[in-house]
Formats: sequence, C-alpha cells, structure tokens
Amino acid sequence: EGQYNFAGMHRIMDLLGEVNIKVVLGTPTAAPPIWLAQKHPEILPLDERGQRRCEGTRRAYCVNSAVYWEHSQRIVRALAGALGRHPQLIAWQIDNGLGAHNTAASFNPETQRDWHAWLKAKYETIERLNDKLGTRFWGQTVSQWEHVPMPRLTTATHNPALVVDWMRFCSDTLVTYARMQANLLHELTPDIPVTHNFRALSYDCDYFDLAEAVDFVAVDTNATIKDRAAELACEIDLMRSLKKNGIRSPDGDYGFWVIEQKAGHVDWQ
Repeated sequence: EGQYNFAGMHRIMDLLGEVNIKVVLGTPTAAPPIWLAQKHPEILPLDERGQRRCEGTRRAYCVNSAVYWEHSQRIVRALAGALGRHPQLIAWQIDNGLGAHNTAASFNPETQRDWHAWLKAKYETIERLNDKLGTRFWGQTVSQWEHVPMPRLTTATHNPALVVDWMRFCSDTLVTYARMQANLLHELTPDIPVTHNFRALSYDCDYFDLAEAVDFVAVDTNATIKDRAAELACEIDLMRSLKKNGIRSPDGDYGFWVIEQKAGHVDWQ
C-alpha cells in the first residue's frame, strides 16, 4: 500500500516514442488489487441477495464506497504525476467498462445511504415520494426516507416506478464516479483530454450523461459479440450522437474514436 512503481510503463512509453506511437493511458481503477479488497472487504459489492462478490477480478468494487473513492483518487494522482507529462501521452481513459458484468448496481450500506439521499433530493418530501411512486399498492407506503427499499431479491416484483428510479440512481452514481476521475485529471494534466470506453446498448448507464463527463467519446466495438451489420450500425449511430458540444479530442476531430476493437465471427448456434 502506498508504493508505486511506474518505471516499466515509462520505459514502454519511451520505446513507443522511438517509433512515433502515441499513447492513451487508462486509469487502473476497474481492477482493484487483491490486497485492497482483503484489507477493506467493505469495498466489494453486495448483490441483490446480500451476498458479497469476491475479489480477484475486475469490477470487484462498490461504486459508492468512500474507501474505494479515496484509493481511486490516490492511484489517479500517482499515475498522472508519474506519466502525465510524458510526450507520448495524448489522452486518458478513465476506468474500463463502467457498469460491466452487472456491476452498475450494488446493495451495500453506503449504496443505501446514497440512494436515500438521491431520493430526498429528487422528491423533497416523503409525502411527494409516496404520491409519485404510487406506494399505496401492496403496502409500500413509507414514513421515513430510510424505509425506502433497494430493489433486492424479494418474493414478488418490486414497484416498477421504484425500479426505474433505482436505475437512474445507479446511472448517476457511475457518472459521478467518472466525473470525479475526469475532474481530477483535468486538474493535474489540463492539456490532456479524457475519455472512457463506451460499449453501446450493453450496460445500465445513461451514456448521454456519461459523455458529458468526458472530453470525447471512444467506443468498444466487438464484432465477435454482435455480428449483424444492423446491430453494429445501430451502435455506431448511438455513439455518434452522444456528444455534440464541448468536444476536445487529441486530433481535433468532432467524431468518436474506436479505442477497443475485436474482429472475427462467432457462430452461437
């Protein structure tokens, strides 16, 4: 903990500079180190059953965790301080695949705290929440913000209005986390634009909101996952429309970048 060694990355970027290859660096926050999860198991996400998901892979963190936010800021600051002025660096990519592997939602105590604060900011009074969500049905009426449930596993379906609000809250949470990293990188390296690898129609996040948090849009395109031309065209049309104003890309283009590409064909039958 607290020990950083970027010598290997610096050497690789130097070598790339010798052949005039520019670099987009990703912040490593999509894959928390195992020692961090073992020291702070509270960063691991709880699923809708209340079961803790284990460490040892990517996206093994709760986006609402204050501990993980603190450690994310530490590594971003260290990375920017070590490599932010390297002549080959032309852009940052924050995290990787926000919301992937069904991690847009977690059900940790800190998530519940933020969920209730989000509802309070939206509805202002508990009476208005009950009215707008139609909580009289199935005995859902609440008298305190802390009584509003997260849509965890239960016997029957949750109130659909509550579920929609929950999805909006989870999206806002991801966007806020992305904006935290983007703002930090803008502060530390103001001349280097920031992006994220968007994957259209895949994750539970409002990509129009997420696009506002970054300087330009970059795309994951995976022909191995969706091989129909119409599906790929739909994704590209969505990506093209995400950000129309305030675009700042390394090459000055107002379109979008393809930052991750998988080629090939998979027969699912």
